[in-house]
Amino acid sequence: LQRFQTGDLLSRITNDIDAVQEAVTFSVVAALVDVITAVGCLVLMLKLSPFLSLIVLVLLPLLYLVTRAFRSAFRRVFKAVRERIAEVTTKLEETIAGVQVVQAFAQEPRMEREFYGVNLSNMAANLRAALIFGVFFPLVEFMGAGGNVAVYWLGGLKVVGGEITLGTLVAFSIYLSRFLEPINDLARLFNSFQAALAAAERIFSILSEEPEPPPLPAEVAPSPRGELAFDSVVFAYNGRPVLKEVTLHIPAGARVAVVGPTGAGKTTLANLAMRLYDPLEGAVYLDGRDMREIPPPNVRAGIGLVPQVPQLFHGTVADNIRMANPSMSDEEIKALFLELGLGDFLSRLPRGLETEVGEEGAKLSVGEKQLICFVRALARDPYLLILDEATASIDIHTEALIERALRRLLRGRTSLIIAHRLRTALKSDFIVVLNEGRVEAIGRHEDLIGRSPLYRRLVERQVLVA
Repeated sequence: LQRFQTGDLLSRITNDIDAVQEAVTFSVVAALVDVITAVGCLVLMLKLSPFLSLIVLVLLPLLYLVTRAFRSAFRRVFKAVRERIAEVTTKLEETIAGVQVVQAFAQEPRMEREFYGVNLSNMAANLRAALIFGVFFPLVEFMGAGGNVAVYWLGGLKVVGGEITLGTLVAFSIYLSRFLEPINDLARLFNSFQAALAAAERIFSILSEEPEPPPLPAEVAPSPRGELAFDSVVFAYNGRPVLKEVTLHIPAGARVAVVGPTGAGKTTLANLAMRLYDPLEGAVYLDGRDMREIPPPNVRAGIGLVPQVPQLFHGTVADNIRMANPSMSDEEIKALFLELGLGDFLSRLPRGLETEVGEEGAKLSVGEKQLICFVRALARDPYLLILDEATASIDIHTEALIERALRRLLRGRTSLIIAHRLRTALKSDFIVVLNEGRVEAIGRHEDLIGRSPLYRRLVERQVLVA
């Protein structure tokens, strides 16, 4: 689902489902009533005058041919309408989420112009749909009016010839009017059905995504030890190579740092370790078993993640910690804060564990959110801890406290540390240097300084910056 934009997904979940719901709950019932009414009127007309009824019956295949001719045009324009609505939702979501950046760079006029542009596209798509319906519906009404004229003309001749009475013609014309009313209603509903079908296509493109297999029971898939192996792994995003023939072995319980320039593939390596993706070529092994043979929930059940951009959910601090371990008591959570040397941080929060963090943690600073993510990751008692530049938003003093606590807490756990600040990599068992998707060197800090020009440049730059 990551290939879809957030606003597009929201539009499918809300706008498109509303369109389908309206068609199912209202249009289907209305169409059923119209069909029953039309059939009833047709039966009565056949009883009154089979000859005049033939004129009406000629209209039905003509109406079908017209509807068939317009169907593809309707489907095409309504699909465009759904896409433009999704673009409006995406733009709105993106602008609201980034409102601080927009205001900081005084880009309100630009965002207003861009939003006006996507709204204009949405209006144009709706006008095209209205134009096609504006041709289709009058054509249906014109055919009905033509049927009326034919009935009055031929029926009048029959009355003059004495073949039917005037009363029969008047009654037939009344039933014909009642017959044409539901036909016109069905033409209007055809518009709604085509809109619903276009929306349903977008919904089912999401529902057709292959779901992840359910987790295996513990006796079939025991808890992993944490040994990871990447064997000639190749991976790409949308055709752009990110990892190229990566081979790497991480023993269970090892503390491994991955360093390299931006775009080298460090975070992708961590994503493959969590089986958020599968490699295009090669394989990733967990305890000697190809991860593709293990359901993703089993792989992730014992993984703790501290992301580069801290992500919290609306609720309390305790609620966010329990995302990793729902059974933890408040006392156990407090004990974990203390183990990490974060007791003072917890005591500074207005209501301690019951402090509301706000939407996406808006009531906390970035550093405070990162600390909560740290505790959440360790609350799971993970066999594999992934730290994606986890201390980037933490001050030096707090980082030192966490570093001391991690030495004890990471003992016996495999840890994969994505490091931009190289000081976080120095205490690792070994360091992996990635460059342009390839493993350039593996070793300890002292070794890499002498034999990896890239690592040496990274260290020199950070020393200069410091």
